[in-house]
Amino acid sequence: MKVTHYPQSCIVIENNNHKVVIDPGMHFLETHSVNELDGVEAVLYTHQHSDHYEPKIAEALLAKGVQLFANEATAKLIGDGKATVVHDGDNFTAGGGA
Repeated sequence: MKVTHYPQSCIVIENNNHKVVIDPGMHFLETHSVNELDGVEAVLYTHQHSDHYEPKIAEALLAKGVQLFANEATAKLIGDGKATVVHDGDNFTAGGGA
């Protein structure tokens, strides 16, 4: 497994050719491009603060077919049916189990 930390709270986890990202927020865009997240299969947003959730990133990844997971408040910001809501303690599989 490979874990890469990006600005602020963004983390990319790679395992067995699967890649997921956690909390790609506004600070990611200060030094990186959304294109650097190509190949990501899923995103988890832990909460809606801008350093964890940036709408431009979410929209770009949705357009690429990336599956989004988020807490209820963030899922509402993303839009109806665009993100799978997860709650504290939920088990779920993302990115082929990465």
